[in-house]
Order: sequence, then C-alpha cells, then structure tokens
Amino acid sequence: MNKILYKYYWLNFLVVAIPSFFNPLIYIFLLKNNSMSQIGVYLSLFWFISFLTEIPCGAITDLIGEKKSIILSGIFKIVGLLLLISYDFKLLIISAFFSAISESFQSGTLSSWMINSINHYKSNSVNLEKVFSIASIIGLTTSLIVGFISVNYLYVYKPILPFIFSMILCVILIFSAINMGTIKTLKNETIIKVLINSVIEIKTVFKRIFNLKTGLVLMLLILLPKLLDVGPSNQWQAVFHRENDEKIISIVWIVIAISGILGSFISDKILKNTDYFKSFSLLLFTDVLILMGIFLSSNIWLNIILFSLHIVFFTIASIKGNVLLHSEIVESDKLRNTTVSIFYSLESVCISIFLSLNGIFSDKIGILNTWRLTNIFILLVLVFLLFYIKKKRRFLNGLKKK
Repeated sequence: MNKILYKYYWLNFLVVAIPSFFNPLIYIFLLKNNSMSQIGVYLSLFWFISFLTEIPCGAITDLIGEKKSIILSGIFKIVGLLLLISYDFKLLIISAFFSAISESFQSGTLSSWMINSINHYKSNSVNLEKVFSIASIIGLTTSLIVGFISVNYLYVYKPILPFIFSMILCVILIFSAINMGTIKTLKNETIIKVLINSVIEIKTVFKRIFNLKTGLVLMLLILLPKLLDVGPSNQWQAVFHRENDEKIISIVWIVIAISGILGSFISDKILKNTDYFKSFSLLLFTDVLILMGIFLSSNIWLNIILFSLHIVFFTIASIKGNVLLHSEIVESDKLRNTTVSIFYSLESVCISIFLSLNGIFSDKIGILNTWRLTNIFILLVLVFLLFYIKKKRRFLNGLKKK
C-alpha cells in the first residue's frame, strides 16, 4: 500500500511542479507580444474549454483508465506549451485548447487513481485525510520553491527556460505514469457511448443550473470571491513587475504562497462563532476594501502587505464559501456530486466571461482601474444578493410559521 502512496506523492509533485515553473511569470511573458485584451481572450478561452471538456474527459478516464489519462494530459500539455512560446496569437489560441484538455484529463485523476487502487486492494488502514494533507503540503512547498527558482534564475537567464523545464517534467510525468498501473471503473463501454452520455450530462447540468432559482443565487454569492480575484490572480505579475528587477516578482510569489497557507491554517479560527453566511459576507466585504486600498500609496512594500492580506481574506472566504455550498445548497447526499458539479460548471463560465472583460477593460482604462471597477461591481452585487437572500429567508420563515 505504501508503494501506491509513494507513487501518488511523486506524481502529485510533478503535476504541481509543471505549472509552477511558468505560473509566476506567464502574464509578463505573454505581454511581450500580446495586448491585455488578447491575454484575456486566451485565459477566457482556456476556462471555457475546460468547462466543456471536464465531464467528457472524466467519462473517458473511467473508460480508458487513469494511467492513459495522465499520459494524454502530459502530451497535450507539451503541445500547449510549444504553441504558447511560439509568439503568435493564433497559435496562442490553439494553445488554450490543448492546455485546457490537458487540465481536464489531469483534474482529480490522481486522487481517483489512488482511492480506486486502495479500494481495489481493500485496504482500510489508509487515512485519506492524512494522505491529502501530506499531498497539500508537498504541493504548496513545491509551488513556492519551484516558482522562486524559476523567477529568480531561469527567467532572468532566458525567458523561455521556465517553459522548457515544464516540458521536461511533462516527459518525466509521462514515463512515471506508465508504471502507475490502473483500475478501470467502466467495463464493456464504447467510446461513442461514453461521449454521448457525456453530452447528455452536460445538457442536464445546464438545465439544473437554471432550475435551481434560490440555489443559483447562493451559488452566485459563493462565486464572488473568485470573480473578485480574477484580476489580482492573473495580473499581479504585471502590476508588481519592475524592469530589471525580477526579485520583486519572486518576493510576491513567496508572499502569495505563505499568505495562502496562513489563510488555510486560520480559516476555522476566524469568526468561528458566527454564522457561515454572515462571516462569508463580512470577509468578502473586507477583501473588497483591501483591494480598493492597493496602490493608493506609492510605497510598494505597503502594497505588497495589502496584497498579502487580500490573499489571506480571499482564502478564508473561499473555504467558508465551500462550507456554505455543502451546508446551504446541497439538499441530500445523493445529489451532492451533481450539485457541486453544477457549481463548478457555473464557476468556469463566469470566470471565462470575467477574464475576457478584464482583458478588454485593462487595455482601455488600465489594470488597477479595472480592479477598482470590478470591486465596485462585486460590492453592488454582494449588497443585492444579501438583500434578496435575506428577503427570501424571511418569506420562507413566514411560510413555516403558518
């Protein structure tokens, strides 16, 4: 059983390390030959294709097994990176397609393989919570160290090097996956049948989204932190970047990693005696004010501190939002996976739209002004949704009393 876990940790390390080489600096790299609108289109397309391919790729994985899916993910990632560094916008768009499919094949596949393998060997001695905790620590540490090395040394020496190192790790991932073994969860199913069922499932997801009504409003509320962070999470490199001083980017990268870890660690200690609905709203409102304050001062270190506070509050709000999703929206264990998949489908579509708009407005009025405009919009939506939900709850409580 330890052999399976060691393979899982190793593969998890590779999956995290591959994007960590280029994530801290991809926006700066793309800005060399593309406008912010074009980058917004690229990121938006990536999210939208991820949404379209998530369910079909999951179904195909059940058919062909996790090993082949990881291999396909590695191959698609290499093709996507090769197209990304081509300095051609048309090829960049095609890159979004290959990169999105790569993510869809890889998303959740390793965890499924590990759990399926443990269940196959009927082992009850494995503490999954501990396994995921170790994997999370490996991921965060890997992301921090690899990103730091990439920004400070590889990118400084030659901007294309981080992408080359990512492709090398993709090759290592492919060869590592060959020896991972696989447990198929579907038998005697044809690829055509799986794809047809996937299309039907996607249609069902859309129907459920628009039939949820009150649930949809709560989903939109939980989505707000992610939409608020669309600009900061993708454009921080361009905002903090100083010509001939890549150390600032590496410092901010470390700050982001540590702030995320801190937010995760204290999330259950912040407003613990407050209703999740109220605490989530308060955290989101505070995060909006923090982002509004960034760059009102010309002191870059003060702005980095404010940005780190944003990461902390964003992380805590996201965790409490996840609790809200499972406690307020999910109606039964039987429908839990379906409801959660609806939420993530809605999230992908909304982020895709926001990324595109963010790129357009960043070109027109500047990055920071776009952030502030987004803050005002999110604040107005937050107030409206809170008012609507509060009114709806009063109405439902009145019906219960009658």
